[in-house]
Amino acid sequence: CNLTCGSAKMGGEFFRSMTELQLIMLEMKAPELANIYVFLKNTGCSNLERLFVQV
Repeated sequence: CNLTCGSAKMGGEFFRSMTELQLIMLEMKAPELANIYVFLKNTGCSNLERLFVQV
């Protein structure tokens, strides 16, 4: 799962206004957990109400 976006501009308003995020993970190991954490921290998903992770 690659959670990085190609453009900082794309990550701006789109991610701040997002209220739900669903991730389908092929595996869940420490690097994947770290990627999710960094993504959420760096995108500023301040309106996120629900996070679903399917392994």
